[in-house]
Amino acid sequence: MSFTKGKQKTGGRQKGTPNQTTKEIKDTLQLIIEGEMQYIPETLELIRERSPIAYLNTLISIAEYVIPKQSRVDSIVEMQTEIKPITINLDSSINSNENNY
Repeated sequence: MSFTKGKQKTGGRQKGTPNQTTKEIKDTLQLIIEGEMQYIPETLELIRERSPIAYLNTLISIAEYVIPKQSRVDSIVEMQTEIKPITINLDSSINSNENNY
């Protein structure tokens, strides 16, 4: 029996219900992370001492979970300016060897 467009779903999980395996994995990882929280400052200090570049890369990786990424905003600005002519008068009486400004 093939899927018919417009037919309501029957059976299976309700919409929005998380997969049980995924939920169990997330819960387990959360417990592991919570247990490791006390070691994070000491570990970051060791990384900083051994390799400043690795330390900065680690901070950048961690920051993605704490500080939301900013999306790029492109904007087009239309400027309406009047172009004014510039008139330069050259006077032949000025000595070309002197620096008159």
